[in-house]
Amino acid sequence: LIAGPFLLVYFFFPTAFTDIPTVLVLLLISIVGGLVGGFWIKRLRIDLDPTLLQRYSRSLLPGEFLLILQAPIDAMSLPVQIIRSQSDQLPSVFIKHPSREQRGTGRDAWEALSREQIKERALYQAIDHEQLTRQEEQNVELLHRLKRSRRWIQDICRSLTEASRLEQGVSPVAEWIIDNEFIVATTVRDILQNLPPRYYRELPKISGDPYLKGMPFAYGLAKELVSDTELRLERGNIVSFLQTYQTVRTLSTAELWAIPQMLRIALVESIQSIAITAHSDLRGRQLASFWANRLIAASRTDAAMIPRLLSDLSLTGPSPYFCTQLVDHLYDEEAVLVPVKDWIESTLEEPLHECVLREQNRQSKAQISISNAFISLRQLNQLDWRTIFEQVSSVEKILRFEPAGIYPVMDFATRDSYRQMIEKFAQLSGRSEEEIARTAIELASQAEGDGKGERLAHVGSYLIGSSRCDLAGAIRCREPVSCLVRDWLKRHHAWLYLSAVATLTAFFVTVLLRLGLVAPFSAEGVWFTLLALIPASQLAVQVVNFLVTHLLPPSELPKMDFAETGIPADCRTLVVVPTLLVNAEMLRKEVERLEIRYLANREKNLLFSLFTDFTDAAQPVVETDNELLKQAVVAIEELNRRHGEGHFLLFHRDRVWSDSEQTYIGWERKRGKLETLNRLLVDRSPDAAARLIHVGEAAALQDISYVITLDSDTQLPHGTARRMIETLAHPLNRPHQASDGRVSSDGYTIIQPRVSPALASSVGSGYSRFFADAAGIDP
Repeated sequence: LIAGPFLLVYFFFPTAFTDIPTVLVLLLISIVGGLVGGFWIKRLRIDLDPTLLQRYSRSLLPGEFLLILQAPIDAMSLPVQIIRSQSDQLPSVFIKHPSREQRGTGRDAWEALSREQIKERALYQAIDHEQLTRQEEQNVELLHRLKRSRRWIQDICRSLTEASRLEQGVSPVAEWIIDNEFIVATTVRDILQNLPPRYYRELPKISGDPYLKGMPFAYGLAKELVSDTELRLERGNIVSFLQTYQTVRTLSTAELWAIPQMLRIALVESIQSIAITAHSDLRGRQLASFWANRLIAASRTDAAMIPRLLSDLSLTGPSPYFCTQLVDHLYDEEAVLVPVKDWIESTLEEPLHECVLREQNRQSKAQISISNAFISLRQLNQLDWRTIFEQVSSVEKILRFEPAGIYPVMDFATRDSYRQMIEKFAQLSGRSEEEIARTAIELASQAEGDGKGERLAHVGSYLIGSSRCDLAGAIRCREPVSCLVRDWLKRHHAWLYLSAVATLTAFFVTVLLRLGLVAPFSAEGVWFTLLALIPASQLAVQVVNFLVTHLLPPSELPKMDFAETGIPADCRTLVVVPTLLVNAEMLRKEVERLEIRYLANREKNLLFSLFTDFTDAAQPVVETDNELLKQAVVAIEELNRRHGEGHFLLFHRDRVWSDSEQTYIGWERKRGKLETLNRLLVDRSPDAAARLIHVGEAAALQDISYVITLDSDTQLPHGTARRMIETLAHPLNRPHQASDGRVSSDGYTIIQPRVSPALASSVGSGYSRFFADAAGIDP
């Protein structure tokens, strides 16, 4: 490599050697080329390891030939086929896999403990581990280790698969690994997605333990639980272990949410350990096959070589598994089996039958452990960790004792938002989450004792409501900056939005003036500015909308949970669909859609109704009116007969003269219907009820708290009605009077959910496909 460039230059340009700088450049190029070439030759492992020839040549007998091929395992299939096809006699082929074991000692098998023993280990874990300081908690070594484990398992699985293709035979444990390797890949991908480095760094870390130092507490207890249950995780042993652990050390909210991922990491590492052992067993089985072949050949040609072969074999440090496999291969060879048994018992210093029994037990336990590991990974995917979290969370237990009794009947997302706010206050104040929760409960209890109403007696007022500053003052801590910024933006949203639009509009107009090379104060500049205002303002609005929706994500309103109990009587709701009585076919479709809405939202204390008008006419009554109204009455009565009396109502009103339209119409059309209905619900006038209600009883409207209004073409998907009622029923969303007697801005009297176009209507025409795209400013 080094002399090559010199020879080429001398052959083609012999006069170049008279120039000293040229010679030096050639020398430098040759040295660099030699180093790079040598490095790549070493990297490609083109050279054969000389120790292999020395090691295996001693086992050759007279008349035998030895061919050593050093190549990656996935490249062995073709050479083996060629060797077998080109040989006159069937050759003996042995494949030695590279070792992947890095531990000096053997890997211990897992042993299932009793529930009481598991609880004792949980207490030991909680007592024994100490926490690192905040500055030492920034490493993410566990995540890097997880990635390495994934690569190791993939490489081992590839080797085991190739061994199976080469007809080497694999153990049942190896078959488990080959068949379920995709579960490991999916699990690791999910862990890295659900446990980002930023979240991982916030977890408290262990100090003192040499093996677990710098690892999260959650990982330490997950590792212990996986080991104590022989890799078989179930809801019962997980809950019992966490509850026992927390009798000594309380886990934070972040740690509890990290437990499922830590359990998965511990299982993946256990699978890696089993896979490495399975790969070592494969190596031991192939080596046993090779040495058995040598010993049998020696016994048949030159028995004097057997002691020398056993002496060479002793230098390899044979494992118990290798010895048992060697005996299996020599089972029918009495001449060589006797000295081999004596050699094994002398080397292992124990009787052979005990070694065989111990290896059989190890293989059985390994098969149980690997099956438990993959079953546990599947079980963790099926467990609803939300219920386990709330069962073991100490903060959850404290909040459920709030005086208003609202917290236990809220939905999970709302309860979780409360716990997240407690977590933020704990980080800012340096206090424990339990102390923050107790302080919020004390403030709510004090408000209840002072008779300040249900709203202030609810713990949510001090966590996500307007009284959050009271909690911050009680714990001597400032409110979270994100909450302060959001509150300030809500108070000044109008002028901030308009200012941003105006500023961007001015910026875009200025850019257009510059690009157009028009003097801004000339007549052309004025006309150009006026024309540019329209597209510039539209562009500014779109930019501001984009920034608002991406920088300020929408905050979900707190909700109750009526999924199990149903809608309570004090939240009785009427669903009303304003429509027109045009003809019998349209009436049939409206009634059919009303029934579909009911079937998708079958709830007690939820009524459905049609509020109909006649079409516009030149006179108050048209001859077809009575027939259409009768058909509507019959259709709604049929729904009541089919689904039970009292679920469906029919409201109808007559035409009145409209001066603006110069015809007879339903008063104020759709808005007038809703206003008339609200007046009926508030005043409860018997005359108005008799005039408007054509199907149903007026008594059914006495306790109506909420009204859901739908257009005739608007669907009501399954559970949607209950979710809207759950939102308005929450104390923080209910409208209430402020101290000055006016309605406070904290609650809501009207909520408008997101309305999305149906798939059938969104692709009905080019216009609908263009405007029904999912992109937009609606969050």
